[in-house]
Amino acid sequence: MVIMYDELDIKILREMEKRPDFSLQELAEILGISKGTVRNRIMKLKNEGIILNYNVRINYRAIGEEDAFIGLDISPEEFINSLEEIKKIPCVKELYSTTGDHVAIAYVVDNNKSIMDCVKRITQVKGIRKVYPAFVQDILK
Repeated sequence: MVIMYDELDIKILREMEKRPDFSLQELAEILGISKGTVRNRIMKLKNEGIILNYNVRINYRAIGEEDAFIGLDISPEEFINSLEEIKKIPCVKELYSTTGDHVAIAYVVDNNKSIMDCVKRITQVKGIRKVYPAFVQDILK
């Protein structure tokens, strides 16, 4: 079953994306609708899996930590099990199944003394054939 989303749902999502620290009242004023309508729409979008979570974006280098995106090459027969094991590693903040150069990408964060230990731990997961780490140097946008 395909659920359709109207223009108001899309406007709410776009505004939330621009300003994750929004208040319901602010959002209602920007969109010219009631606070109750905003609340109900957001709850619907959360319940239907459209809004996954609310995030704070951190400049990890500024607090003495490092972050990296790790492209993963995983053997097809171990793909699901490998991803389940990688999800359990504490330094893995996000994990994506992808197409393109890598079958998955992990976003990892750790202090600068142990981020390589994190990468090494990922390489030891059964089914991992190769990892391609890209360490974040600066956030440009």
